[in-house]
Amino acid sequence: MILLLDLGNTNLYVGIIKEGTLICEFRTDSDLNRSSYMYLDLLRNFIEKNKFNTNDFEGAILSSVIPSLTYSISKSVEDLLQKPCLILSKEIKSGLSIRIDNPSELGTDLIADSIGAIKRYGAPCIICDLGTANKLL
Repeated sequence: MILLLDLGNTNLYVGIIKEGTLICEFRTDSDLNRSSYMYLDLLRNFIEKNKFNTNDFEGAILSSVIPSLTYSISKSVEDLLQKPCLILSKEIKSGLSIRIDNPSELGTDLIADSIGAIKRYGAPCIICDLGTANKLL
């Protein structure tokens, strides 16, 4: 199993995938005032409530558009699973060709959306990300 986290401007979306299928999910608000310990408790409660064992996780992947919370969330995940949390970034070799004027302005949520859409549907495709900010690729 893999723990997936999508940290957006409004919500932290957490999902668990097993063999490529989403088996469990939850959402909470993205709170800049929460410590890594508070996020750790949220994640631990979610995993325990759904009767999973942290030893069953291969790892975790975090996509974040809030740099000031990225470390807190990744630290909580690593403390919980005792495994590194992969933080999605444009530097990760994904096979995705990023051709924009300023790649540093690209949110990792759009990288995740693009990789997932291409894997599932192939390219070319149109991607709509409807969240706090609506994006069309």
